[in-house]
Amino acid sequence: MADGALGTTNVLLGTLVLISVLEAIALATVVVVAIRLCGRMLRTLREVEQRLRPLADRASDLAAAIESITTDVKTTTARAASCAEKAGAAFQAAVGVAKIVRGTGHASVVSRALPLLGIARGLRVAYRSLVGDRGPNAQSPSSKVRPSRDGPRSPAATLDRSPAVNHNTERVHDT
Repeated sequence: MADGALGTTNVLLGTLVLISVLEAIALATVVVVAIRLCGRMLRTLREVEQRLRPLADRASDLAAAIESITTDVKTTTARAASCAEKAGAAFQAAVGVAKIVRGTGHASVVSRALPLLGIARGLRVAYRSLVGDRGPNAQSPSSKVRPSRDGPRSPAATLDRSPAVNHNTERVHDT
């Protein structure tokens, strides 16, 4: 029986060798197919890279241009803010100068006009004292009441209530 057992063992060993050879062939086929697929994939990746490289270069150029534009915008904005501050300060200075000029001009006109106003009042008083009021509503100088310069005018101070005069009322103007 040892002969039969040896034959069975040889058949089983032959079967195992055949299976191992078939596995090696299958494994070699898988390796060859994998290498070919890897080569195809590498070629496809190179083509994609060649097509994407100009796009990537253009994107970096655009990014640099955008960065340059944003820098210019920031610089321009800073300059505009600086100019606005300077313009505001210049406007405030101009308003201050205008106030000074207005005050100086007013003082200059008033200082020149006051003597002329005094002369005109003096001439009016001289004329009235020489010629007198000869109109239909002529009044004596004592009948007019002058208001005080300190307080507001009262209605009694502005009305002429003398019995010798026509009963029309006159306002007393301090000019």
